[in-house]
Amino acid sequence: MDKSAKNVLNVVLTMKWLAATALSVSVLGGFFMQPALADIPASERQFLLDLYDSTGGDNWHRNDHWGDAEGTECSWIGVTCDMDKEHVVELNLISNNLVGSLPQTLNNLQHLREVSIGDNQLSGSIPPLQGLTSLSSFKAYHNDLSGPIPSLQGLVNLKTFHAGSNKLTGHIPSLQGLDSLESIEVSNNQLSGPIPPLEGLTALQGFSAINNKLSGEIPPLQGLDNIQQLQLSRNQLTGTIPSLQAITKTALFRT
Repeated sequence: MDKSAKNVLNVVLTMKWLAATALSVSVLGGFFMQPALADIPASERQFLLDLYDSTGGDNWHRNDHWGDAEGTECSWIGVTCDMDKEHVVELNLISNNLVGSLPQTLNNLQHLREVSIGDNQLSGSIPPLQGLTSLSSFKAYHNDLSGPIPSLQGLVNLKTFHAGSNKLTGHIPSLQGLDSLESIEVSNNQLSGPIPPLEGLTALQGFSAINNKLSGEIPPLQGLDNIQQLQLSRNQLTGTIPSLQAITKTALFRT
């Protein structure tokens, strides 16, 4: 091979080596320069920390990662974030030995969709839920919660509200405008007053308020096209049973 051909070959090999080196650096750079963990808002992190402190987090059955550095909140057990890891969307701490009261700033979690805190030893009142327009499920059954059920107005995506077997008092709040509501279960409390109007709740499948102190008449059931279960026994209800002619599905009624 003449000198000119050798020089050309050396240039080609050098260019290939430089290209391979650049690719390796790029890959390694991508590996070592991963984007930082996304941070949820400070108000959401603070609620989580307050929840841990006010419900005896050190004694929870599971508290993996709770209290770790900022940016890790989405890895804390029982906490689910959205796909971008920018907001908390679910709390699931069922049967986790939560003892104490809930912080009253739950609605700091503006993107919250599900709350599951049943089967614990929570006391005090249910926090305000105003503004949680994405909330679809709230489950706080089998605790020692007291005080009134908070207003549910504006929770347009709420499908499930279960707070049975507590010590709740006051009236069942208005359910008007909750077009997505499918199930409300508030049995075994100390609720009083009338059953709120149920008209317009076309998605409602189950309403259970057994063993309270409810009074007055059972409201009309017309328009409840999907109702399958209505349980109102062991209350102080008066009047007649409303017409069931509009009920087209097989249903269980205990009054």
